[in-house]
Amino acid sequence: MRMRFSAEDVALLRGAEAVQGALLGREPDASALRDALILMKAGRKLGAAHDGGTVTLAEAETAALAAAMRASLEQVKRYHERILGWRSREPLAPEQVVVVEQAFPFARGSAWETSRLIRALQALAARLEAPPSPS
Repeated sequence: MRMRFSAEDVALLRGAEAVQGALLGREPDASALRDALILMKAGRKLGAAHDGGTVTLAEAETAALAAAMRASLEQVKRYHERILGWRSREPLAPEQVVVVEQAFPFARGSAWETSRLIRALQALAARLEAPPSPS
């Protein structure tokens, strides 16, 4: 699948890759290792992407990035609740807070920026999960 990403998209995808990588690193099974390797391969392709450039991703890589976006979205939502002082059913552990802040440093401690980040992650996840358009 060929996709075009802006510099902001690549930054979001790289952040999502970091968050998902940290989550997968805590899983002891072989499928988590396989998922992490696929995600790493997609991340390497994104690292070579230029602003507005086209990246060719395998179906498994696109699925891994979409899963990373969903996982990051949940982590960022919980981080946002923490900033606002809301009680979450599943509060973020301190190490998860550090992962989110390192993956998305521009949103550190800012309710406004985390709200913007949530919307951007949702939009990019929808793009990744959309069926490919015929060319």
